[in-house]
Amino acid sequence: MYARGSTNYCHHQILYNQFDFINVESLLETTYKRKGFKLLFLLKFHYELDFTEQCWSHAKQLYCCYVSTISKRGQFGA
Repeated sequence: MYARGSTNYCHHQILYNQFDFINVESLLETTYKRKGFKLLFLLKFHYELDFTEQCWSHAKQLYCCYVSTISKRGQFGA
């Protein structure tokens, strides 16, 4: 798969592609299934799925609506 002496690989990736490790559940998955919960793994750094980013986005939206409502009433001084 890789040339001997090549450093262009990741041991972690190679290990998890081995037959013994394919489709093996993690301890977290096993525990959640035993308790009857569903577990969803999301992309680690995807900003749209990050809870904090969703909260900030909602807060910005509310702020923009608030400012535009006040400025339409003529109370904002703009």
